[in-house]
Amino acid sequence: MKKVLLLSVACVALFAVSRFGGIAKAPNYNALDGIMQKYGNEHNVQIVKIGNFMMSLGRIVTDDPESREALKSIHGIQLMDFEDCKPDLKASITGDLKTCLRDSDLLLEAKEDGETVRIYGNQSVDGKSVQDIIIYSSEGSLVCLKGKVNMSDLKVIADKAD
Repeated sequence: MKKVLLLSVACVALFAVSRFGGIAKAPNYNALDGIMQKYGNEHNVQIVKIGNFMMSLGRIVTDDPESREALKSIHGIQLMDFEDCKPDLKASITGDLKTCLRDSDLLLEAKEDGETVRIYGNQSVDGKSVQDIIIYSSEGSLVCLKGKVNMSDLKVIADKAD
């Protein structure tokens, strides 16, 4: 799965550079927050929210200058893991997420071994950055990166994770 995510990030960078015209429709963060609040107390649903202050601390303690620069533009991260919850609850969460993300701009979809990973975001007109990246896995995870990320920074992050 790690390879799928890394490949996905790299493909988003390539796709965004090659894409032309229009402004992508941004994901609805209020709706995503509502979904996380709705299901956050359910059994086997884990929610982690990392705010701007903790992101600042992370940039301070990171000893790699390239990673520090790449993290500079990310103001917050939200994670939701519901992979181990009951099938009916997982189906309910998945349905709510699909409804929430259906009008968002899909930047990339990757499939491997029955798992689908979708990456949503708001790409700049010039193709040099993506704002508010949402990574959704059909296995039961959601990652929300708040902030404007340059394509070159995405490449640095993908290279470091490889």
